[in-house]
Amino acid sequence: MWAGFLAYLVWVVAMLAGLVPRGAVNDILFLPLYLGTAWLSFRAAAARSDHPKLARGWRLVGMAWLCSAIATVVWVAARFWPSPLLDWSGWVLYNSYYPLTVVGLWHFFQTPKRGTSRIRLAAECLIIAAATLVLAWYFVFRFDEATREPWSFLKTVSVLVPGEVFVIAGACAVLHRPARSTDGRSLTYFGIGTFAAGVADFVYQQDLLVGSTWSGPTGDLLLAFGATLVMVGAWMSLARRSSAPERLPGVAVGLTLLPYLAVGVVAVLLVFESTKADLGDRPIAGLTVGGGVLLALVIFRLLVAHREYVWEANARAAQDARFRSLVQWSSDGILVVDPNGRISYASPASCRLVGLPENELDGRLLIEFAPPDQRERMTAWLSTSINRPLGEWRIGQPGAWRDVEALATDLTDDPTVAGTVVNLRDVTERLRLEADLVQAQKLEVVGRLSSSIAHDFNNLLTVIIGNLELVRPSSPGDDADAFHSVEAAAHRGAALSRQLLSLSRPTERSTKIVDLGTLVRSLEPILRTVLPSSIRLVVTVKTAVTPVALDDAQAEQILLNLALNARDAMPAGGTLDVSVGVEPGRDSVRLSVADTGIGMSTDTLAHAFEPFFTTKAGLGTGLGLSTVRRIANNAGGEVQIASSQGAGTTVSLLLPLVTEGPVNQAVRGPAPTRGSGHILVVDDEPAVRRVLTRQLTQVGYRVSEAIDGETALDRLRTAGTPVDLVLTDLVMPNMGGEALARHLSQEHPRLPVLCMSGTPGLATGGPEPWSAGQVIAKPVDFAAVSERIAGALTVQPPDDS
Repeated sequence: MWAGFLAYLVWVVAMLAGLVPRGAVNDILFLPLYLGTAWLSFRAAAARSDHPKLARGWRLVGMAWLCSAIATVVWVAARFWPSPLLDWSGWVLYNSYYPLTVVGLWHFFQTPKRGTSRIRLAAECLIIAAATLVLAWYFVFRFDEATREPWSFLKTVSVLVPGEVFVIAGACAVLHRPARSTDGRSLTYFGIGTFAAGVADFVYQQDLLVGSTWSGPTGDLLLAFGATLVMVGAWMSLARRSSAPERLPGVAVGLTLLPYLAVGVVAVLLVFESTKADLGDRPIAGLTVGGGVLLALVIFRLLVAHREYVWEANARAAQDARFRSLVQWSSDGILVVDPNGRISYASPASCRLVGLPENELDGRLLIEFAPPDQRERMTAWLSTSINRPLGEWRIGQPGAWRDVEALATDLTDDPTVAGTVVNLRDVTERLRLEADLVQAQKLEVVGRLSSSIAHDFNNLLTVIIGNLELVRPSSPGDDADAFHSVEAAAHRGAALSRQLLSLSRPTERSTKIVDLGTLVRSLEPILRTVLPSSIRLVVTVKTAVTPVALDDAQAEQILLNLALNARDAMPAGGTLDVSVGVEPGRDSVRLSVADTGIGMSTDTLAHAFEPFFTTKAGLGTGLGLSTVRRIANNAGGEVQIASSQGAGTTVSLLLPLVTEGPVNQAVRGPAPTRGSGHILVVDDEPAVRRVLTRQLTQVGYRVSEAIDGETALDRLRTAGTPVDLVLTDLVMPNMGGEALARHLSQEHPRLPVLCMSGTPGLATGGPEPWSAGQVIAKPVDFAAVSERIAGALTVQPPDDS
């Protein structure tokens, strides 16, 4: 393309030197230029299908240059075959270039959104149009006789082709505001080329009206230059080579100075004309009018630009204030770190994370506020300067570290920042909640596991404890000690099973008002069985009556857990002191369990109440103290712990003192209640059925057995002797206890039903016999079971069906 332009340059020089004539040959030489521009424009339109506005613009430009090519062919033909039709057709085709180009230019510039910006763009286009008219009048029409009149300028304006002025003004608009920033470079070439082609038409006007020898070749050169630039712009848009910088260097500055340059040129011409000796032909009036119009437009443009500048300055100040406020009050910290790793800016949130005032962070190394084990990783990151998330790390002061998520953005090349921006988000609380969630999920897994095995485990304990009560020795001795050891182990297993179930699923308890001192005294034999002989047990009840609202089994859990922890803390022996008394000055009862064991360190003491935390190297469950605290909290009390290494541990429970209601002095319950009647025991475990049958038979009942719910229904339907009560397990194959109870409520509505379960927490709330609070928990306390049976038979008479 540029080689073709150089060829036209050589041709123009030859014409100016008189070596070649300017005629039909010159027109023919322009045909490749016109056709090439049209072809590349159509190609650019096809390539910009992703932007319909640009595609339509290039298509219209291609049609404009194609019309110029056809007009050239018609005019060349008219030179050899003169005809008014050919002349008229050529003139129409050639002038079609202007409306097509003007409409195409409309598609190539972007209309500003703000009103002042649109007014400023219109003023700049008017300045260019007015300057074009003034200069065209001066160089083309000023030799006409009409220029001698004062207002000749206004008369000669109508002689000019309006399309040329619109083309130049539209080209200026495209140069100011390209339609698309990514096509700014190609549209800049197009705008300059279209501007040059418009000026070439004014030069041609001078050649036609004045007959200057240099105007024709100069117009040819400008037209060739303009067409070449349009082809370059079309080729760049076609090849998608509109990369940064978006515009040609210096174009923005040139466009800003162009209005002032136009006024300066007119002023120079005015001075030049006023200094000429011949005053008769001076076009001073026209230059004065044109210069005055230009000056007024420039002043108007300055006023609009000033208003727009003030608005932009205010908007920028408001935006800066808004962002400054956002940064100041943001909960996320923002740091700017220079290439040397020093902090050049720290937001208030960052200062709060670090724990220092704002003025003490500037100039400090960022790695100073990271833990020693993370400084190497942070230094490696600072040396890479890569935009990426840094993940989670810690920041702050020793002993007060905060967990943060960090995101770095390298803005070292931005002069307003000149560093790496580090965004910090405090995730300490989130990580704590995540840890709690993991712990809760662990408890859920344990709960599901314990629920799955509790039924079978409690069935075994029911058999063990039931048979132990059947063979309880009547006199003390070695056999009695062995018996009590087995019984204590069975009760400990039952307590551990209840612990696991209560951690995963809170169950309802039949809370009673009991005398805590009497309860502890009654549990003293059990405590002695679980403690080795090397540990001396001292039980002290300081107050006569210590009524508290506490479940018997929970009290047993508390004492067993604390006693076992104390036993493990005294491997070489020692003293375990259990004391109960009313707290002076407080409406609470204090239960203290103190040992003389190895004690706990400060770190261990901080985690003592966490579930599954243990220092017994796999020998403990880690549920003891957490269970004690849960029971105390549910009872409205609190737990206090004091310990130091080598000085033993003291765990104290403060439980609310109950001042109203009867106090249940008995802890382990009365002897089994005797009765009479026919009881149907339904359980899928034969050993459980046998031990319950023996126990019920001993207290006066007749017993029948069934392996599941279906067998029980068949037994009831065919039994010759009426059944007075059904004692059934909840979880059984074929038909469980819940379904059996529903069938019995329909077929035998007056028949009492008692339900048992190794996992009573699975029961739902309600008045049904299988609801929570109504289910007898395994391993069963036969004294309580016999009392429930006697009460059910007393409240409701047996079914007569």
